[in-house]
Amino acid sequence: MNRTDRSALFGVGERSSEEAGVVAARVLSELCPADRLADRGDRLTVRFQGENGERYVAKYWRLASLRARLRRAAGKSKGRCEWLVSSYLSASGVPTPRPIAYCALSPTVTGFDECVFWEYIPAAENAGLAVHRSCKMEGCSQWVHIARLAIALTEQCLAFRLYDNDHRLSNMIVKPDGSVLRIDFENAAVLRSAPGARRLASMLGGTVATFAFVAQYRAGAAERFAGALLSRCRLAAGVRRRVLEVAVREMHARRARSGVATVFDAAAAERFALASDALSEHPSS
Repeated sequence: MNRTDRSALFGVGERSSEEAGVVAARVLSELCPADRLADRGDRLTVRFQGENGERYVAKYWRLASLRARLRRAAGKSKGRCEWLVSSYLSASGVPTPRPIAYCALSPTVTGFDECVFWEYIPAAENAGLAVHRSCKMEGCSQWVHIARLAIALTEQCLAFRLYDNDHRLSNMIVKPDGSVLRIDFENAAVLRSAPGARRLASMLGGTVATFAFVAQYRAGAAERFAGALLSRCRLAAGVRRRVLEVAVREMHARRARSGVATVFDAAAAERFALASDALSEHPSS
Protein backbone atom coordinates (compact mmCIF):
# COMPACT_ATOMS: atom_id res chain seq x y z
CA MET A 1 0.00 0.00 0.00
CA ASN A 2 1.49 3.34 -0.98
CA ARG A 3 1.60 6.46 1.19
CA THR A 4 -1.34 8.16 -0.56
CA ASP A 5 -3.66 5.18 -0.17
CA ARG A 6 -2.64 4.55 3.42
CA SER A 7 -3.07 8.14 4.56
CA ALA A 8 -6.41 8.42 2.74
CA LEU A 9 -7.74 5.44 4.65
CA PHE A 10 -6.09 5.76 8.04
CA GLY A 11 -5.53 9.51 8.29
CA VAL A 12 -2.45 11.70 7.89
CA GLY A 13 0.88 9.85 7.97
CA GLU A 14 1.93 6.33 7.12
CA ARG A 15 0.85 3.57 9.46
CA SER A 16 2.04 0.01 9.99
CA SER A 17 0.16 -3.10 8.91
CA GLU A 18 -0.53 -3.78 12.59
CA GLU A 19 -2.43 -0.50 12.75
CA ALA A 20 -4.46 -1.58 9.73
CA GLY A 21 -5.63 -4.42 11.95
CA VAL A 22 -6.58 -1.88 14.62
CA VAL A 23 -8.70 -0.03 12.04
CA ALA A 24 -10.32 -3.32 11.00
CA ALA A 25 -11.25 -4.02 14.62
CA ARG A 26 -12.59 -0.47 15.06
CA VAL A 27 -14.78 -0.78 11.97
CA LEU A 28 -16.39 -3.92 13.40
CA SER A 29 -16.95 -2.35 16.82
CA GLU A 30 -18.62 0.74 15.33
CA LEU A 31 -20.58 -1.07 12.61
CA CYS A 32 -24.28 -0.32 12.21
CA PRO A 33 -26.68 -2.75 10.46
CA ALA A 34 -27.21 -0.41 7.48
CA ASP A 35 -23.51 -0.67 6.58
CA ARG A 36 -23.54 -4.46 6.28
CA LEU A 37 -23.37 -5.10 2.54
CA ALA A 38 -23.21 -8.91 2.72
CA ASP A 39 -23.02 -11.45 5.56
CA ARG A 40 -22.45 -15.10 4.67
CA GLY A 41 -21.28 -16.52 7.96
CA ASP A 42 -17.60 -17.00 7.17
CA ARG A 43 -17.48 -13.71 5.17
CA LEU A 44 -18.65 -10.23 6.06
CA THR A 45 -18.56 -7.22 3.70
CA VAL A 46 -19.16 -3.74 5.14
CA ARG A 47 -18.74 -0.10 4.23
CA PHE A 48 -17.31 2.47 6.60
CA GLN A 49 -16.03 6.01 6.81
CA GLY A 50 -12.31 6.66 7.03
CA GLU A 51 -10.60 9.36 9.06
CA ASN A 52 -10.65 11.64 6.03
CA GLY A 53 -14.44 11.39 5.72
CA GLU A 54 -14.34 9.19 2.62
CA ARG A 55 -16.16 5.86 2.51
CA TYR A 56 -14.45 2.50 1.99
CA VAL A 57 -15.31 -1.20 1.81
CA ALA A 58 -13.86 -3.86 4.10
CA LYS A 59 -14.28 -7.60 3.57
CA TYR A 60 -13.57 -9.97 6.46
CA TRP A 61 -12.99 -13.73 6.41
CA ARG A 62 -13.38 -16.25 9.22
CA LEU A 63 -11.15 -19.30 8.68
CA ALA A 64 -13.23 -21.90 10.50
CA SER A 65 -11.93 -25.12 8.95
CA LEU A 66 -8.50 -26.74 9.27
CA ARG A 67 -8.16 -26.65 5.49
CA ALA A 68 -8.74 -22.88 5.45
CA ARG A 69 -6.08 -22.37 8.13
CA LEU A 70 -3.59 -24.54 6.26
CA ARG A 71 -4.24 -22.50 3.12
CA ARG A 72 -3.56 -19.32 5.08
CA ALA A 73 -0.31 -20.78 6.44
CA ALA A 74 0.70 -21.47 2.82
CA GLY A 75 -0.21 -17.90 1.81
CA LYS A 76 -3.23 -19.10 -0.22
CA SER A 77 -6.16 -18.07 1.95
CA LYS A 78 -9.21 -16.49 0.33
CA GLY A 79 -8.39 -13.05 1.69
CA ARG A 80 -4.82 -13.27 0.50
CA CYS A 81 -5.93 -14.48 -2.96
CA GLU A 82 -8.47 -11.66 -3.17
CA TRP A 83 -5.80 -9.10 -2.28
CA LEU A 84 -3.13 -10.42 -4.65
CA VAL A 85 -5.41 -10.94 -7.67
CA SER A 86 -7.29 -7.65 -7.31
CA SER A 87 -4.02 -5.75 -6.81
CA TYR A 88 -2.49 -7.33 -9.93
CA LEU A 89 -5.53 -6.69 -12.13
CA SER A 90 -6.00 -3.14 -10.85
CA ALA A 91 -2.34 -2.34 -11.52
CA SER A 92 -2.72 -3.88 -15.00
CA GLY A 93 -5.59 -1.54 -15.87
CA VAL A 94 -8.47 -4.01 -15.56
CA PRO A 95 -11.59 -2.17 -14.29
CA THR A 96 -11.95 -3.13 -10.64
CA PRO A 97 -12.35 -1.21 -7.36
CA ARG A 98 -8.93 -0.05 -6.17
CA PRO A 99 -7.58 -2.34 -3.42
CA ILE A 100 -5.98 -0.48 -0.52
CA ALA A 101 -4.74 -2.89 2.15
CA TYR A 102 -4.66 -6.47 3.40
CA CYS A 103 -4.15 -7.43 7.02
CA ALA A 104 -4.22 -10.55 9.16
CA LEU A 105 -6.40 -10.33 12.27
CA SER A 106 -6.64 -12.00 15.65
CA PRO A 107 -9.82 -14.09 15.72
CA THR A 108 -9.93 -13.87 19.51
CA VAL A 109 -10.19 -10.07 19.26
CA THR A 110 -12.32 -9.53 16.14
CA GLY A 111 -13.87 -12.92 15.42
CA PHE A 112 -12.24 -12.86 11.97
CA ASP A 113 -8.86 -13.95 10.60
CA GLU A 114 -8.16 -11.53 7.75
CA CYS A 115 -9.45 -8.42 6.03
CA VAL A 116 -9.06 -6.51 2.75
CA PHE A 117 -9.88 -2.81 2.24
CA TRP A 118 -11.08 -1.27 -1.06
CA GLU A 119 -12.33 2.03 -2.32
CA TYR A 120 -16.12 2.36 -2.09
CA ILE A 121 -18.07 2.72 -5.35
CA PRO A 122 -21.23 4.73 -4.49
CA ALA A 123 -24.58 3.90 -6.11
CA ALA A 124 -23.15 0.84 -7.91
CA GLU A 125 -25.58 -1.89 -8.97
CA ASN A 126 -25.00 -5.59 -9.35
CA ALA A 127 -24.63 -6.26 -13.09
CA GLY A 128 -26.81 -9.37 -12.97
CA LEU A 129 -29.68 -7.46 -11.37
CA ALA A 130 -29.27 -4.63 -13.89
CA VAL A 131 -29.47 -7.05 -16.85
CA HIS A 132 -32.45 -8.84 -15.29
CA ARG A 133 -34.34 -5.55 -14.84
CA SER A 134 -33.47 -4.34 -18.34
CA CYS A 135 -34.60 -7.58 -19.99
CA LYS A 136 -37.97 -7.39 -18.22
CA MET A 137 -38.60 -3.84 -19.49
CA GLU A 138 -40.01 -3.60 -22.98
CA GLY A 139 -37.82 -1.48 -25.25
CA CYS A 140 -34.97 -1.16 -22.74
CA SER A 141 -31.56 -1.90 -24.28
CA GLN A 142 -29.37 -1.32 -21.20
CA TRP A 143 -28.65 -5.06 -21.12
CA VAL A 144 -26.87 -4.76 -24.49
CA HIS A 145 -24.56 -2.04 -23.13
CA ILE A 146 -23.77 -4.10 -20.01
CA ALA A 147 -23.24 -7.24 -22.09
CA ARG A 148 -20.74 -5.49 -24.34
CA LEU A 149 -18.76 -4.15 -21.38
CA ALA A 150 -18.90 -7.49 -19.55
CA ILE A 151 -17.49 -9.21 -22.64
CA ALA A 152 -14.71 -6.61 -22.99
CA LEU A 153 -13.95 -7.05 -19.28
CA THR A 154 -13.79 -10.82 -19.73
CA GLU A 155 -11.38 -10.41 -22.62
CA GLN A 156 -9.14 -8.21 -20.46
CA CYS A 157 -9.17 -10.69 -17.60
CA LEU A 158 -8.20 -13.54 -19.92
CA ALA A 159 -5.43 -11.42 -21.43
CA PHE A 160 -3.91 -11.20 -17.94
CA ARG A 161 -4.28 -14.98 -17.41
CA LEU A 162 -7.11 -14.82 -14.87
CA TYR A 163 -8.83 -18.10 -14.08
CA ASP A 164 -11.98 -17.81 -11.99
CA ASN A 165 -15.00 -20.12 -12.03
CA ASP A 166 -16.96 -17.29 -10.39
CA HIS A 167 -16.44 -14.98 -13.37
CA ARG A 168 -20.07 -14.05 -13.93
CA LEU A 169 -22.43 -11.07 -13.81
CA SER A 170 -23.06 -11.52 -10.08
CA ASN A 171 -19.40 -10.61 -9.55
CA MET A 172 -19.56 -7.47 -11.66
CA ILE A 173 -21.00 -4.07 -10.76
CA VAL A 174 -22.31 -1.21 -12.90
CA LYS A 175 -21.30 2.31 -11.89
CA PRO A 176 -23.69 5.26 -12.33
CA ASP A 177 -21.70 6.33 -15.41
CA GLY A 178 -22.44 2.96 -17.04
CA SER A 179 -18.97 1.42 -16.71
CA VAL A 180 -18.66 -2.18 -15.50
CA LEU A 181 -16.16 -3.33 -12.84
CA ARG A 182 -15.13 -6.82 -11.75
CA ILE A 183 -15.27 -7.63 -8.02
CA ASP A 184 -14.72 -10.63 -5.72
CA PHE A 185 -11.56 -12.60 -6.48
CA GLU A 186 -11.35 -14.89 -3.47
CA ASN A 187 -11.57 -18.03 -5.64
CA ALA A 188 -9.51 -16.65 -8.53
CA ALA A 189 -5.94 -17.27 -9.61
CA VAL A 190 -3.51 -15.65 -12.02
CA LEU A 191 -1.94 -18.46 -14.02
CA ARG A 192 1.59 -18.67 -15.41
CA SER A 193 0.14 -19.04 -18.91
CA ALA A 194 -3.24 -18.54 -20.58
CA PRO A 195 -6.03 -20.86 -19.36
CA GLY A 196 -6.34 -24.07 -21.38
CA ALA A 197 -9.46 -25.41 -23.07
CA ARG A 198 -10.82 -27.20 -19.99
CA ARG A 199 -10.46 -24.17 -17.76
CA LEU A 200 -11.84 -21.82 -20.42
CA ALA A 201 -14.88 -24.06 -20.85
CA SER A 202 -15.49 -24.17 -17.11
CA MET A 203 -15.03 -20.43 -16.60
CA LEU A 204 -16.89 -19.11 -19.65
CA GLY A 205 -19.59 -21.76 -19.53
CA GLY A 206 -20.57 -20.48 -16.08
CA THR A 207 -20.54 -16.92 -17.40
CA VAL A 208 -22.94 -17.83 -20.21
CA ALA A 209 -25.25 -19.87 -17.96
CA THR A 210 -25.56 -17.04 -15.46
CA PHE A 211 -26.33 -14.51 -18.18
CA ALA A 212 -29.00 -16.83 -19.61
CA PHE A 213 -30.65 -17.07 -16.20
CA VAL A 214 -30.85 -13.30 -15.58
CA ALA A 215 -31.81 -12.53 -19.20
CA GLN A 216 -34.54 -15.17 -19.45
CA TYR A 217 -37.30 -12.60 -20.11
CA ARG A 218 -35.66 -11.37 -23.35
CA ALA A 219 -35.83 -13.96 -26.13
CA GLY A 220 -32.50 -14.46 -27.86
CA ALA A 221 -30.50 -12.30 -25.43
CA ALA A 222 -28.53 -15.20 -23.96
CA GLU A 223 -27.67 -16.62 -27.39
CA ARG A 224 -26.52 -13.19 -28.62
CA PHE A 225 -24.39 -12.69 -25.50
CA ALA A 226 -22.84 -16.16 -25.78
CA GLY A 227 -22.08 -15.69 -29.47
CA ALA A 228 -20.48 -12.29 -28.94
CA LEU A 229 -18.45 -13.60 -25.98
CA LEU A 230 -17.12 -16.59 -27.88
CA SER A 231 -16.31 -14.46 -30.91
CA ARG A 232 -14.59 -11.68 -28.95
CA CYS A 233 -12.45 -14.16 -27.02
CA ARG A 234 -11.40 -15.73 -30.35
CA LEU A 235 -12.00 -19.31 -29.25
CA ALA A 236 -11.44 -22.28 -31.53
CA ALA A 237 -14.52 -24.22 -32.69
CA GLY A 238 -13.81 -27.12 -30.33
CA VAL A 239 -13.44 -24.82 -27.32
CA ARG A 240 -16.62 -22.94 -28.28
CA ARG A 241 -18.57 -26.20 -28.24
CA ARG A 242 -17.12 -27.14 -24.85
CA VAL A 243 -18.09 -23.75 -23.41
CA LEU A 244 -21.68 -24.17 -24.64
CA GLU A 245 -21.83 -27.75 -23.32
CA VAL A 246 -20.78 -26.53 -19.87
CA ALA A 247 -23.33 -23.71 -20.06
CA VAL A 248 -26.19 -26.08 -20.91
CA ARG A 249 -25.11 -28.53 -18.19
CA GLU A 250 -24.97 -25.77 -15.58
CA MET A 251 -28.37 -24.45 -16.65
CA HIS A 252 -29.88 -27.92 -16.21
CA ALA A 253 -28.38 -28.07 -12.71
CA ARG A 254 -29.75 -24.62 -11.91
CA ARG A 255 -33.19 -25.68 -13.18
CA ALA A 256 -33.11 -28.72 -10.88
CA ARG A 257 -32.28 -26.49 -7.90
CA SER A 258 -34.65 -23.59 -8.59
CA GLY A 259 -37.36 -25.12 -10.74
CA VAL A 260 -36.98 -22.23 -13.22
CA ALA A 261 -36.71 -23.45 -16.81
CA THR A 262 -34.37 -21.19 -18.80
CA VAL A 263 -34.47 -21.54 -22.59
CA PHE A 264 -31.08 -21.52 -24.33
CA ASP A 265 -30.35 -22.53 -27.93
CA ALA A 266 -26.70 -23.57 -28.09
CA ALA A 267 -26.81 -23.96 -31.88
CA ALA A 268 -28.06 -20.38 -32.28
CA ALA A 269 -25.31 -19.16 -29.95
CA GLU A 270 -22.70 -20.85 -32.12
CA ARG A 271 -24.18 -19.22 -35.22
CA PHE A 272 -23.95 -15.83 -33.52
CA ALA A 273 -20.31 -16.60 -32.67
CA LEU A 274 -19.60 -16.67 -36.40
CA ALA A 275 -21.36 -13.35 -37.00
CA SER A 276 -19.87 -9.92 -36.35
CA ASP A 277 -23.03 -8.21 -35.12
CA ALA A 278 -24.42 -10.46 -32.38
CA LEU A 279 -25.03 -7.51 -30.05
CA SER A 280 -26.06 -4.92 -32.63
CA GLU A 281 -29.57 -3.48 -32.63
CA HIS A 282 -30.59 -5.71 -35.55
CA PRO A 283 -28.34 -8.80 -35.48
CA SER A 284 -28.29 -11.35 -38.25
CA SER A 285 -28.89 -14.93 -37.16
